[in-house]
Amino acid sequence: MTSPTPHRLLGVAQLRAAAAAAASALPAGTLMQRAGRAAADALLARFAGPRRVLVLCGPGNTGGDGYETACGLAQAGWSATCVALAAPATVDARAAAARWRASGGTVVMALPTDLDRADLVLDAMFGIGLARPLEGLCAEAATRLQPLRPRVVALDLPSGLNADTGAWLSRQPGVQAALTITFIADKPGLHTRHGRDAAGEVMIADLGVATADCVATLVQPSDFPLLLSSRAQDSH
Repeated sequence: MTSPTPHRLLGVAQLRAAAAAAASALPAGTLMQRAGRAAADALLARFAGPRRVLVLCGPGNTGGDGYETACGLAQAGWSATCVALAAPATVDARAAAARWRASGGTVVMALPTDLDRADLVLDAMFGIGLARPLEGLCAEAATRLQPLRPRVVALDLPSGLNADTGAWLSRQPGVQAALTITFIADKPGLHTRHGRDAAGEVMIADLGVATADCVATLVQPSDFPLLLSSRAQDSH
């Protein structure tokens, strides 16, 4: 889990270009496998295990990241179940789902009635590619996860959030997480509008992908040490 330039924020167009350039030079599925390994390593380092984990997988590449993360967690002895809220729709996601099944991993096709029995719930439904409101089982999942927020970890982006603006894609809130493990680079939407609360703590896994110009720079208190230095109690 690395973050060589943690203050740089990349927009969706830049992230897609960087991912496409990297993928063209790598074997198929490499970036997805890196994302799953990075997310699994971050969770293993953060939480004492083994834990019981539910991974909510959508149809796209973020869903594929979820299957790969489940593989990494299961290899470490955690109990992982993948919930396929839609059939994998991309080549890489189908391959990731196939690897999970081939390893003996469990896949269920509906939301469990006992979500609250999981130690952690991973939101791997949608990432930066979503441009429409959450629907169907995914919308239901977001609603049911709200009271479980302290146990929710989002992969790349909380589902239902606009990665560029931080606004929800519908009037109803999407997934609200305590931790977001975001891939390649940080996103403006994780630090603006609804994203500030929805993302929780943000961790960055760059996946070894080189990035070019950023759309913005995230300003943090540590950038202003002189202005924020302590002062005597009677100085005002």
